[in-house]
Amino acid sequence: MEMRLCPNNHYYDQSVHAQCPYCNASAAAPSAAPSDAGKTAPLSPGSADIGKTVPLMPTEFAGKTEAAWGTPPPGTAADDDRTRAIIREEIGLDPVVGWLVCSEGPEKGRDYRMHADNNFIGRAENMDITIRNDDTVSRVNHAVISYDARDKTYFFAQGSGRGIVRVNGKAVLSTVELKAYDKVEIGSTKFVFVPLCGEGFDWVV
Repeated sequence: MEMRLCPNNHYYDQSVHAQCPYCNASAAAPSAAPSDAGKTAPLSPGSADIGKTVPLMPTEFAGKTEAAWGTPPPGTAADDDRTRAIIREEIGLDPVVGWLVCSEGPEKGRDYRMHADNNFIGRAENMDITIRNDDTVSRVNHAVISYDARDKTYFFAQGSGRGIVRVNGKAVLSTVELKAYDKVEIGSTKFVFVPLCGEGFDWVV
């Protein structure tokens, strides 16, 4: 597979499509919703990125089996098939369930939306939550923030990154439950956790 970036900032598999299928779909049906709706999008790649070949998955995953990972690498077909959220099955899409809001760091003021189940955090563009401009954050799976739609509970855990992550100033060495407005530290960046779903509201009743 060979992923490429079209002039309209869409990634597509050039071995399957000669031209960007998203641009062609938009031209044929202008009212159709974009296929990447709900995902954290890249900031606006410069013209130098257009047409550049990008890896289907980071080199950290190359040659590793799912057993070695424990869970399939985020962004792979196996991952998409096996981690279909309860919410997505109920209402047909993957809506926001909460946010991390950057309170200190290179992207201060920016918010990162979360979906149900696991949200993998790192600098790579294929992460569920991409933290750019902080070199102290690992490219892949530095940490994981999760929403359990069944129990209406949020969790936070250290990933495979070398740097220790913290909640309210305390090191997280095992999975911890997150509460509204907890302070989360990943690399040199600090966030405020803002939940949407819970006892007062949920997408699935």
